[in-house]
Amino acid sequence: MNAMVVDTLKKIKHESDCVFFNPKTKERIKDVKTALKAACRRAEIEYSRFHDLRHTAATHMLTRGVDFATIAEILGHADIRMIMRYAHPPPENRRKAVDILAGVISDKYRKVGTIWAQSEFKICVTDSFQYN
Repeated sequence: MNAMVVDTLKKIKHESDCVFFNPKTKERIKDVKTALKAACRRAEIEYSRFHDLRHTAATHMLTRGVDFATIAEILGHADIRMIMRYAHPPPENRRKAVDILAGVISDKYRKVGTIWAQSEFKICVTDSFQYN
């Protein structure tokens, strides 16, 4: 749990031994789907499946740069390949990835007159480029 979740849980009035409980009966919530549907209805948002929250969480973590291994661990997956089922990166991530690569390449090479060169090994790859 992150600090926001811990702080939020600490602020909840302890009316039951359970974190999630029916406020009328004080008993634990036995069916998360029913509670989620009711919360969505009260918040006036379209209900999806509870399981969709895993997809949403994985996608948000991936688009904000969390690595596959960490996402897999948080979601309880033994294999990072499962993340590809859950995370749905937006198409603009491909552009971002290419831009990052372009930055790496431009940082690595420098133009010297009409010759591109790197500062370390100066191994000539072509007549006009040098590579580290």
